[in-house]
Amino acid sequence: MGLDGSTLEVADEAANAQHYGYPGASRGRSAFPQLRFAALAECGTHMLVGAKMGPFRASEHELAAQVLEHADDTMLILADRGFVGYPMWKAANQRGSKLVFRLRENQVRRSSASCPTVLISAPCMAAPRRAAMPGAELAAAKNSLCA
Repeated sequence: MGLDGSTLEVADEAANAQHYGYPGASRGRSAFPQLRFAALAECGTHMLVGAKMGPFRASEHELAAQVLEHADDTMLILADRGFVGYPMWKAANQRGSKLVFRLRENQVRRSSASCPTVLISAPCMAAPRRAAMPGAELAAAKNSLCA
């Protein structure tokens, strides 16, 4: 399964503008209102298992946490790097799902192992610049050519 979020333009009508809102732009606002959404989809078929949409100002993290209500213990969920953190891990763990995060390069703790595929892990943080949450660790498989 894959978990990600994005935005979509909607028709430039008064009801959409009022409900969804406009994102900022370099010269005022954008041409069309936009909605923000998060979705859980099957990676092979692209079939949506769950999706949640809201106004442009909505938090992608909050929408994604609501989408995880559709997860179950049979799922391995690949989450984009914007979702890394303890709250998302906890939401998936409560449903019995396994969650794999895509990490930014600066979030990876280097491994000293010298093999083609290295499991790299790092402490899972509750929020930026806060202490690691006990018992929660992020892990990612990194393919590399080791000498």
